[in-house]
Amino acid sequence: MNLLELVKDKVGYANFRPGQEAIIKDVVSENDVLALLPTGGGKSLCYQLPGFILDGTIIIVSPLLSLMEDQVQQMRSNGLKDVIAINSFLTFQERERLLKHSLNVKYIFISPEMLQSTLWQKKLLQLKIALFVVDEAHCVSQWGHDFRTDYLKLGLIREQLGSPPCLALTATATEEVIKDIKHILQLQNPKEHIYSVDRPNIAIQVEACENDSHKDSQLLNYCQTLQGPGIIYFSSRTKAEEMALFLQENGIAGVEFYHAGIPQEQRILIQQQFLLGNISIICSTSAFGMGVNKQNIRFVIHYHIPTQMESYVQEIGRAGRDGEKSIAILLHTEEDQYLPQLIIQNELPDEATVQFVLKQIFTLWGSISTLTKDMETFFVEEMNIKEVYWRFLGYHITSFIEVEGTIGKDNGLKLLESLKKKIDGRNILKQNKLNYFLSWIRQIECRRKALLEYFQDSSHFAATPCCDICGINITDYKIQEKEKSEKQTFNWRDRLTYLFEKETQNE
Repeated sequence: MNLLELVKDKVGYANFRPGQEAIIKDVVSENDVLALLPTGGGKSLCYQLPGFILDGTIIIVSPLLSLMEDQVQQMRSNGLKDVIAINSFLTFQERERLLKHSLNVKYIFISPEMLQSTLWQKKLLQLKIALFVVDEAHCVSQWGHDFRTDYLKLGLIREQLGSPPCLALTATATEEVIKDIKHILQLQNPKEHIYSVDRPNIAIQVEACENDSHKDSQLLNYCQTLQGPGIIYFSSRTKAEEMALFLQENGIAGVEFYHAGIPQEQRILIQQQFLLGNISIICSTSAFGMGVNKQNIRFVIHYHIPTQMESYVQEIGRAGRDGEKSIAILLHTEEDQYLPQLIIQNELPDEATVQFVLKQIFTLWGSISTLTKDMETFFVEEMNIKEVYWRFLGYHITSFIEVEGTIGKDNGLKLLESLKKKIDGRNILKQNKLNYFLSWIRQIECRRKALLEYFQDSSHFAATPCCDICGINITDYKIQEKEKSEKQTFNWRDRLTYLFEKETQNE
């Protein structure tokens, strides 16, 4: 079997990127495989190419609807038509058709939540599954313990589907996260392919600002002068919208905001416009970017501080996938540290919320041996408990019941202490990650070196330019004078055309 000839014939690539061929060889040998490739390293080929060799269907667990749709479209545009995504975008008729007829396709994308559906489980059990892929596998550890606990059930789901070989793919994972992935997915003696997270073509700059006004002016300056396209990351939906408007009002064309509060259809439209070059700058929360296969993003700017290094590396890694020079800029003020701390504090329920939920369960239902859908409806819709809080509590209460048999007033205190311990442990872990990132911002030694040390990455790097500590000439990343003049010439006719196009897109 000549993999190079196969990739040339089926996908049209002249060569493999580093790591791809070795990973694919282990996959087609039906091993469990854990692979860490840097962002833009071509992870999707590691499950696409085995589809031409393995006998059976390939299941790809994907974290986001927009990511699924993007991957499906990319595969179809590359000639791989035998692919579907099972998600909420399916119309009632499409879902019924798929449930009634054979899923006669090679690649099936599905979310962890959809895998919990009994209907889809029964449907997948009718298939011969050749490979179970978990894309963006760091989400198993990063999200599974908090607001998407269905990730923690993937090992059991895989077992129920006949324990097919598993391929776990990620771009960022510490040694602790790698251990977590292997444990949760129940990987058996996996072949590990761990490559450096370093992206030497991306220069790293951290810039202190006096206040938010100074930060805004710096952001505007960079959007006026840096080569695009670019992504600007915010931790607040409101701020993403405000700054997109601020940039538009100051003459920056092709700017849109993007976050999870926008209707899904509009998000996909914005993503496609960005990929096609109709939009040049995205003001976004972390909801944008995962899996976005745009090769020529020249800059990524962080307006707010991420809560951890993993998120930062994922986000800056969206730049420079074509290998050309790109830059990542983080703007910060002394007050910025309070927002990520607030985010961490609100990701999990506090003790008062936990006590309230348990008291209501014991008062209304007494001693119980299972949580029901009616309970979820009561707490989320009538008591206004955040859905993410209920997911977390529901998962861990169910796990407690599996050990204890029932819950009630007799063991309620034990359950409360168990939940508090889990929440405290998660909060301490996340606070430690934030503290590391804050110390990284303030340090006076090479930023790339400290970034790699965080991931226990001992590979030698030779990035030139490297970071603001080692020295960067920002002029190298600016548009040429002629391009700058064209970009800043934005008369009333241009403005009206832009506004008309924007209004048309929103209809």
